[in-house]
Amino acid sequence: MNFMNIPIQRIPDSEKRAINELVSKLTENLSKSCKDRIVNSTETEYKNFKIRNWRFKEHLYYKNASPLPTSARGLFTRKVDNENHMIQARGYDKFFNINEQRSTKLETLFSETCGPYELTTKENGCIIFVSALDDNSLFVSSKNSIITQHSQKGEEWLLKHLSLNNKSQSDFASFLNKHKVTAVFELCDDSFEEHVLSYTKEAAGLYIHGINRNTLNLSSWPYDYVQIIAQEFGFYKIDCLIFSDLKSLYSFTDKVRDDKAYKGRAIEGFVVRCRLIDSGQTFMFKIKYDDPYLLYREWRQVSKDILTNKKPNFKFDLTKKYINWFQSQLASNPTKFRPILQNRGIIDARNSFLADYNLGSTNLSVAHNSSHTLFSNKIIIMTVATIACGKTTVSKALSKLYSIGHIQNDDIKTKKNKRQAFHKAIDDYLRSNDILIVDRNNHTLDLRESLCLYLTDNFPGCKIIALYWDCSNNKQNILNNAMYRVSLRGENHQTLKPSITPNIEKVLKMFLYSFKPINIDSNYERIDDIITLNPLSESLENLNESIVGLNKLFPSKFNLFNPNKIDLSLNLSSEEKHVSKNKLPLLKSGKFAYYGLFPNEDIIHLVNESFAMLCEKNNNTNHAAYIDQKYNSALVNIKYSLQNLSNKNFTIPQHHITLIHRDADIEKIEYANLRLNSFAKISEKAQADNCTIYVQCESEYLIASDDNLILTITRMSIENSISDFEKYDLYSILKPIESSLDLTKTKLDKTNTINEVYCSNYVPHITVGHAHHVKPKESNKILHANFTQKNNGSNLKLTLKKESIDHIIPFNLKFKAIFKPKIYY
Repeated sequence: MNFMNIPIQRIPDSEKRAINELVSKLTENLSKSCKDRIVNSTETEYKNFKIRNWRFKEHLYYKNASPLPTSARGLFTRKVDNENHMIQARGYDKFFNINEQRSTKLETLFSETCGPYELTTKENGCIIFVSALDDNSLFVSSKNSIITQHSQKGEEWLLKHLSLNNKSQSDFASFLNKHKVTAVFELCDDSFEEHVLSYTKEAAGLYIHGINRNTLNLSSWPYDYVQIIAQEFGFYKIDCLIFSDLKSLYSFTDKVRDDKAYKGRAIEGFVVRCRLIDSGQTFMFKIKYDDPYLLYREWRQVSKDILTNKKPNFKFDLTKKYINWFQSQLASNPTKFRPILQNRGIIDARNSFLADYNLGSTNLSVAHNSSHTLFSNKIIIMTVATIACGKTTVSKALSKLYSIGHIQNDDIKTKKNKRQAFHKAIDDYLRSNDILIVDRNNHTLDLRESLCLYLTDNFPGCKIIALYWDCSNNKQNILNNAMYRVSLRGENHQTLKPSITPNIEKVLKMFLYSFKPINIDSNYERIDDIITLNPLSESLENLNESIVGLNKLFPSKFNLFNPNKIDLSLNLSSEEKHVSKNKLPLLKSGKFAYYGLFPNEDIIHLVNESFAMLCEKNNNTNHAAYIDQKYNSALVNIKYSLQNLSNKNFTIPQHHITLIHRDADIEKIEYANLRLNSFAKISEKAQADNCTIYVQCESEYLIASDDNLILTITRMSIENSISDFEKYDLYSILKPIESSLDLTKTKLDKTNTINEVYCSNYVPHITVGHAHHVKPKESNKILHANFTQKNNGSNLKLTLKKESIDHIIPFNLKFKAIFKPKIYY
């Protein structure tokens, strides 16, 4: 069939009325409170047309009795005249994976759908919608937005495909306009944005996988029509297989699942188009594969979590190995994976991991021997003893002699999940160091097994060496010796001291008689070598035995020392004092430097990336704002300042937004002491509860002076839930609605605050960098010189002075920050 012969289906009047009713209903809903609203909307000027996009709240698609008037995921409308509207572009109805919803349960699909069943491959990119504004011009959008990087890249590829096939924009616009349809594409271009599955340079572009009529109810063209259009206009086709029944379809897709590939290539899954028996309406569902697609997607997410200091969550066993590999690589090169946060480099990271573990996309469940040598450079020296054998004295002396890490279990103060905290401390150290002494009794099989299992799981290939004080014999002599040692050290211990442990002998006996000797041949021990020490010998003798044993095992890493140096290290270790801290110290106002918001992201990277995009836009536009000489001069000077950040004469401070500083002139801050107390109380309570308070921040201007680069902040909204607001009294650190509110008489609660964190500075800001000879507080002077503030009820509006003296450009960045104090100890 020629594409000219595809029948034209007009939009009937009844459908036009239904569209008008839909727009009216959605417009009415916009006036409701945020809680009751089902949709958000913006109107955008696009090629002289006003286009409105409608974004439904995602969770509402999943309700069995959905309150949504349409299930369209991607809906754009425009006015035809004062009373009538048309659908400009329409995506598919939200469709679900097998067994994800009642409608996609197998029994439902068998009883309520009919063929033919069109099975198309699910390409892995971002959705692009294309429709006609008229016979000559095209509308191009991403899933829910009109003017974005994705839609612009989509339009760029669209024109490229048309040009390569000797077609014009008008040719395609005329076709779409005549049929009143939306072409649905998948944009796959790894040079622009990586997703999960990789696409070569030759395979990059637009894959057309559907054409929808611009109607209220989903009406999607059969795929043979879609392939005709792909052929006519030069778009990439996707594979389509036709099945007459579901049984044969599932037989095919199950085989692909078992093979973990389709035509030798890993795929995300398949999309199935069929019909509902009752209405004849188009119905779609998808079949997604865990292995490898969802596994790869999980690796992408845990990579981003690690890079933004979040705890990675995962469900696949192999992801644990990926996390270990990723953290190890990151420790040796902290900037290596930074582009992943901008969706670049994840495929290279994944391929490197698979190569290191000798895995391929079809044998991901099999780990070969190469995986066991990944951390062969790590050496963990674990103590095995009971209390008061001298293990910590020997461990500290070894640490001093060889400049290696030493983590002592008694220094872990948390009472809850102490074993996990001990393991985390080990993990944090080994990510960037190779040799560590882990100092704990490890006198039972359970303790040794849990520690060795953690080490071998997280650092496969590491060497575990036991400093083994064998306490299995002469128990009474060992007990007497331990009692003597405890009496000598007195209160100089973190936990076991006479003043708080009245029955020390009973405690010592409990540990001694629960001691289990090491069986190195056991599958549970997982210890590579033992250095046997005598619990009745002096620490100096055991220290010498340890040095000789380590030198024998690892001569290139543990050299021998002269006796004087060994004596000195032992004396220094024995003289160290322990200060008792029964709980985490709460923060006192005398210790804090300032309370602030500390970005959870790399500010310099964000600024550099956004600035580069801004410069590119400036080079490619004729808009009056961008040819202003002052603006261009500011761009040049800010570019120079950004380059200066790598100059040795420039300082990059710990990036933060100061909320209140201890050196501030409190006479100039309204209710300074009350504000300070509120910050302190919330900080102390959050620290005690191990709670993180996140704040969503947004910048407004980027400023360059001769010696400073400054980012002004216009929004600081707390993200925590309402219950957290009430639990920590977060209202007490927010801006009041009325600037004249008397805090000494009025409790700051949710009725008289806005969700913006209070800041005592004239202009909230981040000092991105400054010259060495300049103090960071100079930023405040620069901001005073360039901006004025006008009281606008609930907000102080920042206004740029006409006579501003520094180089300033509008600069919008969004990032998360953590509320906490900066402490002086």
